[in-house]
Amino acid sequence: MKEATLSIIQKEIIKKQPKDFPLFDKSRNIKFSEALFCFQQGQLAPSGSRNISKVNVFRANRDTLISRISENGSTVNGSFFERHGYKNADGTPVKLKSHALRHLLNTMAQRGGMSQIDIARWSGRIEVKQNRVYDHMSEFEIVDMIRSRDNDLMVDSPLEELRQKISEKLPIDRQAFNILAIPTAHITEIGYCIHDYTMSPCQKFLDCLNCTEQVCVKGDKRLENVQIIYEHNKALIEKMDVNITEGIAGVDRWYEHTKMTLQRVEELLRILKDPTVPNGSVIKLHNLQEYSPVKRAIDARARKNNEAFLDRARLLTED
Repeated sequence: MKEATLSIIQKEIIKKQPKDFPLFDKSRNIKFSEALFCFQQGQLAPSGSRNISKVNVFRANRDTLISRISENGSTVNGSFFERHGYKNADGTPVKLKSHALRHLLNTMAQRGGMSQIDIARWSGRIEVKQNRVYDHMSEFEIVDMIRSRDNDLMVDSPLEELRQKISEKLPIDRQAFNILAIPTAHITEIGYCIHDYTMSPCQKFLDCLNCTEQVCVKGDKRLENVQIIYEHNKALIEKMDVNITEGIAGVDRWYEHTKMTLQRVEELLRILKDPTVPNGSVIKLHNLQEYSPVKRAIDARARKNNEAFLDRARLLTED
């Protein structure tokens, strides 16, 4: 019998190692000692039939992973989740695709506030925009994250008062509903805009004072901004009076618009400073001369329907 030496034992052990050992990936010249992970032979076998080698290594590949985490798993032993009794809330088997882990890690990085550049570099991407495919944060999570980082975007007390006022006055008549209903709202420099941007873009191009979708609240801190706008438009009117006297062309059109704006600001200030108007009152000015493409289209359709109705009525009278 040949005497066993360390050299002979080493040669026998090396013979039983995977092909190309000690290289894990020959094409990339990566050794087993440099690989992200490797296993002992038999380490991934089911616990009942596990016979783990103390010296032989095992090269896990894509098929090794998929057979243990996919829905059907191994044809013999089932997936890791099936063997350990993991199921979804509805009782269906848990399944996991290999790329889902990458999606999970990227979404966790997004939730943790990691910069887009760092996520792209960490993931080995060429362009930052490729992060979007792996970002599964909901719109509610994004809004909460933005608000947690900027106190100015948090809902302030006047809007809470407005919501309370709505809840207290339900059910209400149509006129009150037109004043109080806020399907959507965002903060402006003088109050709140209740225009629904999911339906159409801004029809006034930020000319908020001349818009009937601008809502102000009595007692709001934005009263100072209304006062500043009043002083600014008053100064413009005085300057335009001089320009009109001097005969400068084109001033008259701007004069009419600024004069209308000044009148609306004066009316708004009168209400906001009126001591008989309680704090928290919702103020929404009407504008009979307001131009709106949407309203014009609605009016045109109404006239068309009315004309069609009159035509049918005439036919009935002729019969």
